[in-house]
Amino acid sequence: FPSHDTNSCKVIKMIEYKTLVLNADYTPISVLPLHVISAKQAVIRLFAETCSVVSDYGVPIKTPNPNIRLNWPSVIIRKEYVKRTQRPVLTKTSLLYRDRGHCAYCNAKLSVETITRDHVMPLSKGGKDDWLNVVAACPTCNYLKSDHLPVGRWKPAVKPWHPTHEQLIELRKLFPVTVYHSSWVDYLPAWKGEVKVAW
Repeated sequence: FPSHDTNSCKVIKMIEYKTLVLNADYTPISVLPLHVISAKQAVIRLFAETCSVVSDYGVPIKTPNPNIRLNWPSVIIRKEYVKRTQRPVLTKTSLLYRDRGHCAYCNAKLSVETITRDHVMPLSKGGKDDWLNVVAACPTCNYLKSDHLPVGRWKPAVKPWHPTHEQLIELRKLFPVTVYHSSWVDYLPAWKGEVKVAW
């Protein structure tokens, strides 16, 4: 992350900054994951007048026109409301949130790096690749289960279910999140997990 020199008007390359994008209601466009763009893209949106600045890094942008005074934006907001999708996509990350970060078979704690998708009813036995037949599993349990039927040890502790977009957002808030700048924190309301500030 860029170093911040408060004693000088130090110009940092735009690629080193990230900008959080808010919807017109001052909530993040998405938290699955956080909708973040480069500062360069943010500036383009500002000049296109589709967004406006909410907060900035306090570091001026060097431009050919001395009459244009603008700091690198840390948070911008859309002028028009964007309707959010209501159908969560089944990915390893969204599955991790739905199953609260634990293996469905041994209850081991999982992360984005360690989670695997297990088909409760194996695909080889007619199971489907959808929310109602997939659970989070640690690599060991997934390997040992193989194509066994969901009985005994291989019956998931919690029956798989199809979350709504709103349910998945609330579950996401139980997990830690890292933000690039302290100015982002105010726009993560009711976040129950740890909020880490990188800079």
